[in-house]
Amino acid sequence: ARNLLGFNEPDHTGQADMSVDDAIALWPQLEQSGLRLGSPAPVQALGDRHKKFMHQADKKNRRVDFVAMHWYAPPHTDSFLDTVQQVHERYGKPVWITEYAVADWEATAKSPSRFTEKEILAFMKDTAAGLRKMPFVERFAWKTRVHDDPIMGASALFRSNGSLTPTGELYSSL
Repeated sequence: ARNLLGFNEPDHTGQADMSVDDAIALWPQLEQSGLRLGSPAPVQALGDRHKKFMHQADKKNRRVDFVAMHWYAPPHTDSFLDTVQQVHERYGKPVWITEYAVADWEATAKSPSRFTEKEILAFMKDTAAGLRKMPFVERFAWKTRVHDDPIMGASALFRSNGSLTPTGELYSSL
């Protein structure tokens, strides 16, 4: 390994769920690995909590070599690419999008995602092209869930039998 990702969604109770102070206190243990080190990947890449972590890390001379981010929202290419640009401008570091996909947070089992396969495919194709034009974006990864998940199933890369969905086929070709 040459890289180490920081805490996964420390601002989410179902994930790392830790305060900024706790993350900063534990950060030297990650630095000791000697690996290139990515920031925590928060739910809100431009949120106050991540801004506070990055400020404290800078103030305490903690090493953060690149900024990791997540993004789950409607398939609006310009909004996504603008957010990535803002993350880079705010922190002045390379960016890794360690998870991103189209999500409909209002969806339920009885009313699954309102976003169509066509919209998701266009979003994936356009964002991959846009990210490749941003020299500060070093990595990006599409997040998948099970195909029948109401919130993100329309973004799934695989069907339950393991075969690729159209989204998976496009992603594997990019």
